[in-house]
Amino acid sequence: MHPDLDVIVFQEVFMGGCFAPLLSMNRLTIREILTEYGFVHFTGTVGIPRSNPVKLENGGTFIASKWPILEESQIVYRDGDRLSFDNFMAKGVMYAKIEKTVDDVSKLYHVFGTHLQSGNYHIQDTIRMMQAVEMYEFKQTFNIPHDEAVIYAGDLNADRAGDPEHAAEVIGALRATTPTIIGDMEYTFDAETNDVYWDIIDVRFWLDYVLYSNEHEQPALSTLEVVTPRTEAPIEVCLIAPRARGPVYADSPTCSRSRVITNLADHYAVLGVLDYDQSKRLTTIPTLTTASGATMKRASVLSCLALVVGVSLLLK
Repeated sequence: MHPDLDVIVFQEVFMGGCFAPLLSMNRLTIREILTEYGFVHFTGTVGIPRSNPVKLENGGTFIASKWPILEESQIVYRDGDRLSFDNFMAKGVMYAKIEKTVDDVSKLYHVFGTHLQSGNYHIQDTIRMMQAVEMYEFKQTFNIPHDEAVIYAGDLNADRAGDPEHAAEVIGALRATTPTIIGDMEYTFDAETNDVYWDIIDVRFWLDYVLYSNEHEQPALSTLEVVTPRTEAPIEVCLIAPRARGPVYADSPTCSRSRVITNLADHYAVLGVLDYDQSKRLTTIPTLTTASGATMKRASVLSCLALVVGVSLLLK
């Protein structure tokens, strides 16, 4: 766990992770575990309560914060590929209005977490664009002042490494900017280096992002870096359990294939640092942006799609 992490935006937490209370011997939920690390404020999960009978699974996205969440809201996307598994998931957007206070100075951060349509076909590219537009329109309904920070985080399923034009279109639909990329890692989804994957899989993408809105307060400095959350020691997990209705241990008779792993997610995380201290500004503030003058204006965002952990966001 990053020591300065403030907020985490999770995705694919459909059942609460492998800590789900379906296991009578271990009734810990992922939210209870996060509480032990100082994340004591949570939103609900996108798609809960269930409102569409076609959506057999919730959206799997929620936000955890070390700082108070003053307001939350969600939508489930109208559009989705009816021929993909996504059609049965209530994917959408979770919004959290977060207030961080340091030395009696408070600042608001408006955080939008999402998980867009998966797949590489043209129709799926089109649906991602439609969902990005819907996410932007959702943001607009809050009438957020231009001098307050708006941050988007999540798995956009738009590959900046293999299809940078499509990734730019999705980000453009949000009227957002990607922070400066730092670090040596070039992919957030990398079957060549992530031991969660089977040996037969050989694909590499950059799908996960932390972005800041062009229409709101601009960070003075911002960076985005791929990081690799790992266990302290290798662990064995069950990969395939066809008859299981919930999480299965590797030594369970219902587990047909297990694997020893160290990575905690099928995607790597991305750590974004957004510094809103305007005294550090190196460039001209855009026309629509007004600096608030507060002295505490630093935000860091960790974003990842995970098997156990989802997309994470940090504010500081």
